[in-house]
Amino acid sequence: WAAVIYPLCAISSVIWNMNHYDRKDSAALAKAMGGFESNDEALRGMVGAVHARSGLGGDAPKVYIIPSDEPNAFAAGTKASVVAVTTGLLDLLTPRELRAVLAHEIGHVRNRDMARSLGAGCMVAGLGFAMTIGDYLLQSDRHDRRRKKSKDDKKDDGGLGSLGLIL
Repeated sequence: WAAVIYPLCAISSVIWNMNHYDRKDSAALAKAMGGFESNDEALRGMVGAVHARSGLGGDAPKVYIIPSDEPNAFAAGTKASVVAVTTGLLDLLTPRELRAVLAHEIGHVRNRDMARSLGAGCMVAGLGFAMTIGDYLLQSDRHDRRRKKSKDDKKDDGGLGSLGLIL
C-alpha cells in the first residue's frame, strides 16, 4: 500500500501546487515583502537585455523592487517569472555588477529552479502526509486494542495497524 499511496500523494501534491502556483500571481512573494513593480526603465531594460541573451524567448520577467537596506535579489515563478531586487542592492552595486546579479537570477528562471524546488517540497509534503496517516492508523489501532477487554475481541487482522506501520 505504501508503494501506491506515497507516490499518489506526492504526485497529486506536485500537480496541485504547480497549478495553484502558476495560476496565482508570481509576484506574490515580492508583494508580501512590500515590493512594488519597478518603473525604472533602465532597470527593466537591463532585465530585458539579459533575458534576451539567455535564449529563453517570450516576455521578459517583471521587475520588482523591495524596500530593504539588505542587498539581495531573487527570482520567483514557474511559468510567468519575476525578478526582485532590494533597494540596498541597487544602492550598493554598479550597473555592471547589477547586470551580473540579474543574469544570475535569470539563470534560475532558465534552469527552472523554482519549479524544481516546488516539486521537491511537494514530494516531501507528500511523504509527510503519508507518514502522518500511518501514524494516525498506528495510534488508532493501538487505542482500539487497549479498549478491547475480552480475548474474543482481541482477534483482529491488524490491517489498519499493519498499513500504518508500512506508511
